[in-house]
Amino acid sequence: MYPLYLVSHNVLERPLLYASGFFERNKTLYYDKLTSVREKNDLLAWVQFCLVAVEKTAESAVNTLQEIMILKAKIVDNQLPTLGKKVKNANLLLNLLFSRPVITVQTIEKELGLSKPAANNLVKDFLKLKILTETTGRKRNRQFAFIQYLKLLTKE
Repeated sequence: MYPLYLVSHNVLERPLLYASGFFERNKTLYYDKLTSVREKNDLLAWVQFCLVAVEKTAESAVNTLQEIMILKAKIVDNQLPTLGKKVKNANLLLNLLFSRPVITVQTIEKELGLSKPAANNLVKDFLKLKILTETTGRKRNRQFAFIQYLKLLTKE
């Protein structure tokens, strides 16, 4: 709710802070503050609680962003250079994975303008480097996930 308010007032371009996790973890206090507003008209305590939620959520977002930047730097500096002449396309794929952490070879072909063999070879390289993980267990129509990144996005 609050990120949408900030977007509607042009403070944020799009919702980046999701305080719902904070409210879920502090559900009892959330309801206590709401009850206090209803029964005692204590709006100040409710606003303060919401501001703490925004603060804690923002701190968490900053920490996650720093961890993402460290992850990307490690991959770019330590793993991709091992791919030799494929580094350019590997960098393109890595950037794509940060917007699409679950992907197929067909999507890589389309988004990066690669041939099917080139996309498959790049995926094989990313599997060897443990950047991607195959998630379907199938031989065809496989799907791959950038697990390290997804873990950063879903941690509490």
